Amino acid sequence: MKKTIAALVLALGFTTCTELTDNTNESSYFTKSVGGEISLDDGERWAARYVREQQNGRTLGALNIPASALHGFVSGLGNYVGLHFKYGIDDHGQIHVLVVPKLESSFSADLALDAYDGSYITLSTVTSWTQRYVSEDASRIRSYFFGRHVFDQILSKEAFENLEVRHGISDSGEQELLLYAWNTRETSSGRKQSNEVDVYDMSYTCPTRCDE
Repeated sequence: MKKTIAALVLALGFTTCTELTDNTNESSYFTKSVGGEISLDDGERWAARYVREQQNGRTLGALNIPASALHGFVSGLGNYVGLHFKYGIDDHGQIHVLVVPKLESSFSADLALDAYDGSYITLSTVTSWTQRYVSEDASRIRSYFFGRHVFDQILSKEAFENLEVRHGISDSGEQELLLYAWNTRETSSGRKQSNEVDVYDMSYTCPTRCDE
């Protein structure tokens, strides 16, 4: 009898440890190192494919976040892990891309950045809009996550001018969110031109991998 009870306790303990380990591993996916740079050729080809294949659907145009807006937003986050780019639908039916920070586990964010117009919105509004988006079609992509190292790289360049958020379809047929970091280059005559760009991809997508 004692052996049976001991075996049962051991089995329950093993199951609990396994569940905790699984949850920890799921949470640990979202790290500062998620995301990476891709070639401009790939980005342009994927963006063109998205426009071409979505001509008869509900497409999402490019959005621009000025350098000052991105700097101001992340500077108030402290030691953040990364940024979620979540889809939401407002009260008028307009689709938005909402930039929602993932902070260290002991902290929570108060505001998100609306990439549609650069305004700040509350997390309660984010919840309302994202739920509306999901309710239309729960199977479609809800968000993309990029780790902090991507934004550290972008913001470390003094010439950084604006972040363009574009959509693409990869060569394997996956819908991607592409971050175009435009940098201002000064010509020999002293004129400034925004013709240097770094393109970032390799984010985590939800519902394939979620942190909600």
